[in-house]
Amino acid sequence: MENQRRIGVALFGLGRAGKIHIGNIVRLPQLELRWIVEMDDKLAGDYIQNNFLESTKITTPENVQQVFQDPRVDIVIIASPTYTHFQFVIKSLEAGKHVFCEKPLAVKTQDVKLCYEIAQKYDRQLFCAFNRRFDESFLKAREAAQRGDIGRVFRVKTVNRDSPPPTLEYLKTSGGLIHDTVIHEVDTIMWVTGEVPEFVYGCASTFCDTYKEFGDYDSASVILSFASGTIGITDTERICTFGYDQRLEIHGEFGMLKVDNEQENLLIRSNEIGCHGTPFKYSFPQRYEKAYVRELMHFVDAVLGKCVLSVAKQDTVNALMVVEAIERSIAEGRRVFIEEIKKEYE
Repeated sequence: MENQRRIGVALFGLGRAGKIHIGNIVRLPQLELRWIVEMDDKLAGDYIQNNFLESTKITTPENVQQVFQDPRVDIVIIASPTYTHFQFVIKSLEAGKHVFCEKPLAVKTQDVKLCYEIAQKYDRQLFCAFNRRFDESFLKAREAAQRGDIGRVFRVKTVNRDSPPPTLEYLKTSGGLIHDTVIHEVDTIMWVTGEVPEFVYGCASTFCDTYKEFGDYDSASVILSFASGTIGITDTERICTFGYDQRLEIHGEFGMLKVDNEQENLLIRSNEIGCHGTPFKYSFPQRYEKAYVRELMHFVDAVLGKCVLSVAKQDTVNALMVVEAIERSIAEGRRVFIEEIKKEYE
């Protein structure tokens, strides 16, 4: 790309994640939003009009070839439904574009590997967006654990409870609770420990009839057992009435590291019936607002050759293999060794 122009961006999808990314694209002065690829052209048109983006063009997934043929598009950001990720990643890379993709890159491990092979073939950057890695509090906790501040790590526990519940439209294309949500917790725990678990055991339930209609779960707990002796535990739920519940706890021989929920402010009101604090951040756009900006800036720096991507091929492959093992564990009611999944792709 020419040094004297901004980096051209095409954004695929204006759903839950896409609405976050488009705001960050517009705010970063080095980026130029050239295309929005969206089924709902009215939604895209309204955004362009309301934000005075006269030079941004709109197209649909069926007519996406014109995006790939645009020489001024340098990077593609994929925030479309999960089932479309793999095809858009492949086509973008083959067109010579750098790719930033919401997790997962694909729903099968062999397809994720293929994505990275094609990225290597065309010498393009391929980034799977695990946004918790770019949250300052999570990052500080991980650095402290790996520095040895609390000695040997006994247990890593995460809590992820969604607020508000996803829409029906989103659920239809989300890929399910395990691929859509639990994968974040899996990546966080492996990122903190620096290990891949030997085996996992998962259990899940469905309390809301809406999720039963889609054959999905709204509540899951998973145990990850590591060779070092560390145990990972994650609790994930689609429904939480008191806000976006996001917590990390790392317990070791010399103490504990904890990331608690963030609040909009620290005001506490006290009266005759007790003390009342400010609610937690409402949902993921608010809780991880800065993390989304940091991960996009990190990707842009990698495209410009200023750094190496912090989420590598093996990180992405490992996360998906573990998620596949969790789904099998839930379905079959047994612990599943990661080696079992790995052998199937050798």
